[in-house]
Amino acid sequence: MRALDPAIGSRINKLVTRPETLVMAFDPTGAATVPVPDPLIGNANVLGVASPLDPLAPASQGKAVAMFEHARRTGAAVGTVELVGTDERRQLHLFDLTASHQLFLAIIGSAPSEDITATSPDLVPRRFTLRLSATGVVLSVDDAFGKATGWSARRIVDTPLLELIHPDDHKASITGWAEVLDNPGGSGRLRQRLRRADDSWLWVEATDHNRLADPAEACIFADMVDISHEMDTVVALHRREALLARLAEALPTGILHLDDELGISFSNPRWYQITGMERDATLTAFLARTSNAGQIRDALETARHDGIDVDLAITIEHLPSGTWRHGRLSMRPLQGGGATATDEGVLLALEDTTEARKIQTRLADEARRDSLTGLLNRAGILEQVELALTARSGQVAVLYLDLDDFKTINDGHSHALGDAVLCAVADRLDHLIRPEDHVGRVGGDEFLVVLTDVDHPDDAFAIAQRLESEVSDLSGLWGDRVHVQASVGVALAATGETTREVVNRADVLMYQRKARRVGPAHHSAAAPNPTR
Repeated sequence: MRALDPAIGSRINKLVTRPETLVMAFDPTGAATVPVPDPLIGNANVLGVASPLDPLAPASQGKAVAMFEHARRTGAAVGTVELVGTDERRQLHLFDLTASHQLFLAIIGSAPSEDITATSPDLVPRRFTLRLSATGVVLSVDDAFGKATGWSARRIVDTPLLELIHPDDHKASITGWAEVLDNPGGSGRLRQRLRRADDSWLWVEATDHNRLADPAEACIFADMVDISHEMDTVVALHRREALLARLAEALPTGILHLDDELGISFSNPRWYQITGMERDATLTAFLARTSNAGQIRDALETARHDGIDVDLAITIEHLPSGTWRHGRLSMRPLQGGGATATDEGVLLALEDTTEARKIQTRLADEARRDSLTGLLNRAGILEQVELALTARSGQVAVLYLDLDDFKTINDGHSHALGDAVLCAVADRLDHLIRPEDHVGRVGGDEFLVVLTDVDHPDDAFAIAQRLESEVSDLSGLWGDRVHVQASVGVALAATGETTREVVNRADVLMYQRKARRVGPAHHSAAAPNPTR
């Protein structure tokens, strides 16, 4: 880096010594502020902002951008701007100090009378020229070339320009040169890198004019413009795009970008992992594999035309396995500044919720299960009673089963033995009922059986008798130590009867049966409901 030109330093010092002066510095791209070197500003007030546009009123920001571009071309610029949140008009000075400090210096002062428009001797020129022979040898250069590259005219003259061009640009340079030679009086343009005297590289846009037929010139006149800032921005953009692509590839969420015509412009690997579809698959092919394609289309139209974020659950057939997977599809309209709500299309994010749904279902099932026996718990079996009464596909019967004198097993032996008896009873009941029926433990030694679609009331009582008999047969598992016996109450659900009512009635009938031990208490569905 070169030292700051004394003339420029003097001008900056003059501005920053004023008490009302505000200063900030930003990088050569103009994208963000950077620390201001202390030697440049002395005791001036430094603005703590992220962007060089932040201190300016919206109406002045466009002008500031134009001033920045002017400063990039000429070295400096000045103009009157308004500060944000005030009606105050101040004068903004911009200095291109990339040669000495790798930054732009912005000074917001009062309104001086002088106008800074000329290029400072300290600032790197943006444009320079060379005269070349038909073989590409340098015939002459202007002073600006030396300032931009650090090469003296004595060193460069009679040197093939190709020696200064980056090796990666040789092919394009030779091709472009040949085209210019084949076009007398014409010109050609290309971008290439020139090696500076310090071995760094300078991006230029070269326009070569074929004047070989002009007796006064007889050369190739090369007009070169420094585009380093632009190319730095391009390189940074490419790096950012590459980074975003890598991030998209690493996301656990499938990403799909639809353009304004619903064509697929971008997708990440995870999208195709979730859907199982091929890379060349269209949106139509994706929708054809979903169970709710119409709903997805409607949501997509809402996002596109109304600019509204939409989230919905979807089910998709995974290819090639043919299994169905569950997902959460988010649609985010993208607006780029055009006239329509979604001139940049719509971004789709697909989250695979299949495993989460399995876990949720398992947890929900576990919450409905008795931890000891594995049967439905009280809440689970009462839910099945409710469902059976709601469906009403046939006669519904509720059987309430209670173990007789179960307390003597726990008290006379152990709770461990009592638990073993309960598990054995639960297993026996579970194997005796039909696939369409349900059994659950409502608490302690009490069980509830729901019989759906009973053909005849006597069938329910026959099942109750069998349950009592099968439970009694379990006594042999423990020899003479344990006697197991159950009492069952049978309630045939009446029309309009609630879950609570029919279960309570079965409970009462069970106690009547336990008291009589004659046979299952017969109580028709139409009989009055006893109360406990």
